[in-house]
Amino acid sequence: MKPLRSIPVLLIAASCGAQPAQDPVVRLLIDKELNQRLAEIVGINTDTITIRGIDGEDFVINTDELAALAPATKWHDQTEDPTLQTRGSIATRLGTITLTDGQRLTGSPSVITVDDEIVAWSHSGLGIVGVPIEVVRYISMPRSTAVGNIPPALTPDIDDVVLMTNGDTLRGFVNSIGIDTSVELTSGTVIEAETSRIDQIMLANDPAEPIGTQVWIADGSVLAIDQLETERAREKSIVLSILRDRPIAPALGRSVPSEADETAFGLATSFGLAELRAANFDSRALVPIVNLESESTGRELVAHTEGFAALGCVDLFMPGPMQTTWQLPRGAERLALTAALPIKARAFGNLELTVRTDGNEVSRHTINADTPVVRLNIDLQGEQTFSLEITEGEFGPIQDQLIVSQGLVFIGD
Repeated sequence: MKPLRSIPVLLIAASCGAQPAQDPVVRLLIDKELNQRLAEIVGINTDTITIRGIDGEDFVINTDELAALAPATKWHDQTEDPTLQTRGSIATRLGTITLTDGQRLTGSPSVITVDDEIVAWSHSGLGIVGVPIEVVRYISMPRSTAVGNIPPALTPDIDDVVLMTNGDTLRGFVNSIGIDTSVELTSGTVIEAETSRIDQIMLANDPAEPIGTQVWIADGSVLAIDQLETERAREKSIVLSILRDRPIAPALGRSVPSEADETAFGLATSFGLAELRAANFDSRALVPIVNLESESTGRELVAHTEGFAALGCVDLFMPGPMQTTWQLPRGAERLALTAALPIKARAFGNLELTVRTDGNEVSRHTINADTPVVRLNIDLQGEQTFSLEITEGEFGPIQDQLIVSQGLVFIGD
């Protein structure tokens, strides 16, 4: 396996006198051994990333040497979600539609009706697009209300679930989503509900495996990208992107390329380079551990799903002495994560963390106020399970808690 060649750690200084003035775009580069390097990103294209060194010179690295691009600071902040905004006593939630493969579009449902099998959605960068209802996982509608009155997100269920703005819940099968939403209730009754009176919809469609490159954008969107190109415009770096041609497609007009047209085809959008929060260059090969099947003893593992998590790496909370075991995917070669005492537990938290693969101890760590954070990077050699166990330290089980973040597994060819 070819590791990422050494990238100089960026020193943000006035060393770019020959370059146009611009805010530095600092990100972590993650190689296929899940090592992290801090770098200033100058541009990103389909096959390459341009990096600025500490000497002000630019150089290029191929994306096939990398697994991902990630934020330089916290990947997941439960208190920050670009789709939730507060002004005074009013909270505003932007609409989102999440697909079974993890893609997410901000915006709102469109009044355009295509057919019963398609959900029309309006996105600020893509325009009006159509998404097959069979690949829709979750929809939250735009809403403004008093602070504290935004309902929590629905969770997956064996039935489709529709939450109305008045608090009523409909369960059954959603036939279509347009100006009205058609729901066949579990009783067999069909209800036509005004979509404008719906707060959220959770469909029971099974999750799908993501494919290719996915990018996380500052507006809260997650897109599967076929092509990327960075251009300069008025002292600002703009990333032009073309989406994969399925499942998101134009709601109206041509949805397949002409045989006579040899140019790249697909929905296109653009965003500032600084708005690119993260990128997974091979979504089949790099998987967040939150997506893996797990089993806990002693206490339950808690996934904090609030906020916007880069690379899908939501924070996981281990609330006390316990053990969690994850089933590793076939071909898993590497696993990396960060385990840390929560801020509120750093005064008295003192625990032992035991790391195992296939039941065999790999390492043991004392985590306390002096060493509150541990970074793990484990070479996997065909193991089928990975586990973390918290046991109490010298002060007993008081505040023996962990936040597990940035958890990723790399799967080889």
